[in-house]
Amino acid sequence: MELSAPQPTEVKRAASLTAASGRRQAQSALLRIWSLRICIALLCFGTVFCGAWSRQPLEVGNMDPRISRDGGKVLLLGQPFTGVLRQSIPAVAEKHRTSYKDGLRDGVAVAYHDSGQMIATRAYLAGEKHGVHRTWYNDGTNKSYTVFEHDRYVNESLGWHPNGRPAKYKKFDAAGETIVMKRWRANGLIYTNLVLKDGEAFGMPGSKVCNSTSESPGKSI
Repeated sequence: MELSAPQPTEVKRAASLTAASGRRQAQSALLRIWSLRICIALLCFGTVFCGAWSRQPLEVGNMDPRISRDGGKVLLLGQPFTGVLRQSIPAVAEKHRTSYKDGLRDGVAVAYHDSGQMIATRAYLAGEKHGVHRTWYNDGTNKSYTVFEHDRYVNESLGWHPNGRPAKYKKFDAAGETIVMKRWRANGLIYTNLVLKDGEAFGMPGSKVCNSTSESPGKSI
């Protein structure tokens, strides 16, 4: 039995079918590659997003019934609290956010007026004042500036009246004890100017000698 040779049209049709099949396979392979890339990208995004979300500190309100205090520590469900404790004080229109670690203040505590103006930043480390403590009046004017190192005063402490004029000044020795103290009235008049030495205070406000703050009469220096 003889087999007839394929006709040209049949050859073209077979070639066309073969080419179409090849294109479909190539498209399918390309689609799989892009699907894999998209899955990898989504997986990476999810990992980063979840990691960032997990690093967000836990925030709890001060009046949350799960919060309690014991021995100077803040507890959450009976365990030392790590996170941010929020507190609202309507009487003075303030909101506070304080960071805690293992039940103790740790990090920067901030306070805002209800207007949004920041009125205080205070740094802590393991429950101790450690770093800069600053306060402002509700209009943003400086109110006070103090630096601590493990609850010890460092160098100087400054305070201002609402009009921006100096209100108080303290200088500390290496142990954090006050060795100089000055206070001014809002009009700029100084009314306290003391030097503290060996448990006694010696004052010279203006041209007048103040009485000593100890039981003995004041002395001039």
